[in-house]
Amino acid sequence: MVALPGRNRIWTAEGFAAWAARQDLPYEYDGTAPRMMFGGCWPHNKVVRNIADALKPHLVATAYDVFGPQDLIRTVGEVSRAPDVFVAPRLAGRPRIRFIPGAVVVIEVVSDDRDLDYATKLIEYEQVATILRYVIVEQDEVGYAVWSRERGDLPFTPSTGKSSAATGLERVRPIPIPELGAALPLAAVYNGLEMLP
Repeated sequence: MVALPGRNRIWTAEGFAAWAARQDLPYEYDGTAPRMMFGGCWPHNKVVRNIADALKPHLVATAYDVFGPQDLIRTVGEVSRAPDVFVAPRLAGRPRIRFIPGAVVVIEVVSDDRDLDYATKLIEYEQVATILRYVIVEQDEVGYAVWSRERGDLPFTPSTGKSSAATGLERVRPIPIPELGAALPLAAVYNGLEMLP
């Protein structure tokens, strides 16, 4: 793996993406410096895979595909993010592009840096006009939060789904993704994991 460049380097999104493509581990660029993506513990990665697998059947007859976690999107200025899972228009052929255009649904599984997902990325994703739904899925407990809008020029509206000892996993409302005519059951999202309510 190449050593992380110094913070004094001025990056463009394209320059960062070219550098990141040569690394062994995934990185994002936060507008200041490259940032290695942590959260790659097994439960986090299992939830990411489960979400991607649960989405794929809903995309068969659509013009969309599932991307992530090493595919990049641009958010604000030169900031480059690598969402855990996102849905964007299917790419035709073999375009040699570094950024996937047109993300519609973005899903992040919470990592150790909760503020990154719940504050920083929320603000950034709201600035991307194509993103109509941003979902944050918990990895240590059953639950999720959704920010959605009907058009890209509107602000996000929040909603949540959370379990308690009284409701349990099977009673939590599925994650709504009406843009794909889908609702992801929490049993599929947390499949293979023993989750505490």
